[in-house]
Amino acid sequence: MHPYISRDDCHYTDIDSVLLNGLLPDSDISSTELGKFKLEYASYEGICLAAKSYTLFKEGHDAVIKHKEVAKSFVTPEWYKKQYENLNRTMEAVVKTLFYVNWKTLDVSERSIIVHLGSPTNTKREAVYDNNNAWVDTKPFHVIDYAGQEIRVLEWKLYSLQKEYELFRATINKYKDGKSQNSDDPMRSSIQTLEPRQALTLYIHPPKKSKRKKKKKP
Repeated sequence: MHPYISRDDCHYTDIDSVLLNGLLPDSDISSTELGKFKLEYASYEGICLAAKSYTLFKEGHDAVIKHKEVAKSFVTPEWYKKQYENLNRTMEAVVKTLFYVNWKTLDVSERSIIVHLGSPTNTKREAVYDNNNAWVDTKPFHVIDYAGQEIRVLEWKLYSLQKEYELFRATINKYKDGKSQNSDDPMRSSIQTLEPRQALTLYIHPPKKSKRKKKKKP
């Protein structure tokens, strides 16, 4: 795809499609041969706002609208033109959903909701703003590659566990100081026997205490 999306007249691209201002060679176009492009629309005007959000229109033909939002039924070529003039423009729309889920009661019902219809934002790219704080472009996110640094992750986990242990020890010592005058406190005696290097025994199924039958008095 790089030879096509890197062209100066490429206005939009998806996984296997491109929107170009010019023409492709006939050798790259076929409706039956795998690996070649299929010519779907020609001599159309278009407005592309974001990924999965564009329109193609031509006089005497039905407009092509792609909009990945719940309020798609309110999107028209006229809406795209107004939105292109002001990317920060929003409008309220009432959308009826047939499968609204109430997670508290686990009920599914029909419900009307109010949505704010505006220019879609794409979380896969970082927005670029001009000096007037107007959205003008996008750029790829800077991704930090941590491959090969697994040992540092383990060191950080060890550091976190040590800090957590220090916090628990401080809490235990604070409790011991508050109960120092009461030597009969069972909690105090159990805390005093707990040392940093001692490990407690954990059971998936705690052992059951054996019940002794009481002897009947004659």
